[in-house]
Amino acid sequence: METTTASTVAANVTTIAAEHEMTLEDLRMSMDTFFLIINSMLIFFLQGGFAFLEAGSVRSKNTTNILIKNLLDILLACAAFWIFGYMFAYSDGNTFIGTDLGYICSVGLDSSKYAHFFWCFVFCATAATIVSGAVAERCDLPAYFAYSIVLSGLVYPVVAHWAWTPGGWLAVNGYIDFAGSGVVHHLGGVCGFVGAVFLGPRIGRFDAKGKPVDIPGHSIPLAALGAFILLFGFFAFNGSTQGAVGTPEDMMIVQRAVLNTMIGGCSSGLTALIFFRYSLKQVPGGKWSLLSTINGTLCGMITTCAFCNLAEPHVTFIVGIFSAFVYAFIHFAMIWLKIDDPLDAVAVHSGGGILGVLVTPLVISEGGVFDAENGVTAMHQIWSQLVGILVITAWSAVISSILFYILKLNNKLRVSRKIELQGLDLAKHGESAYPAEAWRELQYSNDDSGPTLPPHMLSTSTKMKEKELFEMKNVDEKNVDEVKNKTGNESPVFQNKMVGSWTKVNAELRKQMLNLEDFKDSEVVLTVKPIGFRKLSSETRLVSEADTASTVSSELEKKEPIGLGGFTNDAFEGDDSEDYTKPPPDTEEKPFQETHFGSWRNIDEEVQKRLNGEHVNGDQVDGEPNEKEVGTENEEAQKEFHSSTLRLDAPLSDDGLSAKMEFGDDSDKEDSIYEQLDEEQLDSDPLGSVRQRVMVDTVGATTLEFNNSRESSMI
Repeated sequence: METTTASTVAANVTTIAAEHEMTLEDLRMSMDTFFLIINSMLIFFLQGGFAFLEAGSVRSKNTTNILIKNLLDILLACAAFWIFGYMFAYSDGNTFIGTDLGYICSVGLDSSKYAHFFWCFVFCATAATIVSGAVAERCDLPAYFAYSIVLSGLVYPVVAHWAWTPGGWLAVNGYIDFAGSGVVHHLGGVCGFVGAVFLGPRIGRFDAKGKPVDIPGHSIPLAALGAFILLFGFFAFNGSTQGAVGTPEDMMIVQRAVLNTMIGGCSSGLTALIFFRYSLKQVPGGKWSLLSTINGTLCGMITTCAFCNLAEPHVTFIVGIFSAFVYAFIHFAMIWLKIDDPLDAVAVHSGGGILGVLVTPLVISEGGVFDAENGVTAMHQIWSQLVGILVITAWSAVISSILFYILKLNNKLRVSRKIELQGLDLAKHGESAYPAEAWRELQYSNDDSGPTLPPHMLSTSTKMKEKELFEMKNVDEKNVDEVKNKTGNESPVFQNKMVGSWTKVNAELRKQMLNLEDFKDSEVVLTVKPIGFRKLSSETRLVSEADTASTVSSELEKKEPIGLGGFTNDAFEGDDSEDYTKPPPDTEEKPFQETHFGSWRNIDEEVQKRLNGEHVNGDQVDGEPNEKEVGTENEEAQKEFHSSTLRLDAPLSDDGLSAKMEFGDDSDKEDSIYEQLDEEQLDSDPLGSVRQRVMVDTVGATTLEFNNSRESSMI
């Protein structure tokens, strides 16, 4: 009985073992699935690389915004690709698109394809992330939602179906793109290019002459960290495209793909480093550019995506050299076209993608142009690659253009000017990437005032507050033409709006004129708009430098609306604590007059005479003799007269004027009066060798030499 029972148990164990015995095929499939999932996770980590690279390449005020957009790339791409993108790309259908409804939301999807879905999704998310770099710092969040969904759910899946399924029409015609130089990278680059065109450049990216103005990112270390993550992820991106590693053939392809990826990036990165070192001498001796080297390396790796499984390493090295030059060419072409791409996404991804697809027939060892045993003609191979890159460009450009055009029509594409200048972090998300409160510590305090900011942040904050008062604006072409006709000067015209106290405006004007020495034949046109008035004491007299202080103190009375008394112009006062208020407009029009040392002058009449070519002595008023006839006593009094005089040197016009003031707005003609000075009184001029046209507010037709003396500028 015991023998029979033991035999029965042994038989059952043998039967169970036979049912669960793992074959070599099962082991190979498990290995391939594990290989696919692990590499998909590494490719997924590319999103972190893109996030750090983009965050470091934008200004600190937009860091949170660019990070959340990279997160949204993953979330929106996953939703769109899971719902209908995977069906369009990899289900059975026709040569254009997949139509198997069982793939929608994975309802009828076999569980053995889950790993394949995840791998395809991370490729799709990579294509969507490329666009975020090209539209950084000014794209509105609703627009980002829209194009991420459309690109992940329609644009990319259709192209993937063309090139990577057995029935796709590009694959049938011999198109070769192993890891997606065209399908992933060029497609994303084209969508980013269209987005950048429709959005326009960032505020301040190009000056009034169209010259590019560098807008550096806030953190080179963050950008470098992101670059290293991307370089690491590209080995998985290209190496995993084979989809398997269980056979000797698969193993050899994976090895070759990884090696070629590194070789292509190596030669391209070194070439870009040397090229920018000796071609762009922006600093003495040139510059070793980190960011250019990063982009060159990435461009070389992207180029190898198309052929890394079939090319020899030494051939890949040569292609990488050309890749660096393609990147540089597109980089400068984008600047020449005045298309703002903060991350150089178009140059890196589209440049590398186009080159990789087009050179594939020339570099692959098997089945290429130089393969004598290949049954396909060389012309057919080259034509297949050319047609492939053209149709990918056309498809992605057309769909993207329609989408961005609709968003722009509905005013949903770009953030407002105010938000862009303020920064998207606080305006859109309420979360600053570098909040000042987080930096306040007791160790930075010199007294018992409590936590404070580090000294370098305090100085930077103060400078930024003053710098924000100045803003470059475009000039109305009609007004520019009027100025050119009057001055005969055909040089470019710039408009610079400066708001603030006279001390700050004067300092900034001097600084700009000393720094800008390219237009020495220009003239200076300055429009000044007073922003407040202060009532004078009843007695007006000449003061010497010694009693200026007492005169100033006697004039500090409470502000009142314009009445019958005299008022002084506070527009040029350096005291920032003053709260200036614009006076209410008078009901009756009054002539624009000035008290000049106790006498009255009609400025409007003098201006009209000057425009008519009549000679007017600026210091001579009705009923008074010429200035040359004034006695020595009066001349000595004028020498002792204390005033803050600004002289802007410019070529003498026919009427002898050297510094000019413009009255562009009629509403402000009664707000400020200026005293005319003789040229001989201003021999010591710190700005005599620098001349620059400064256009402020509007370009008017009336100009006049002036002295902005607080004692003599009165109504």
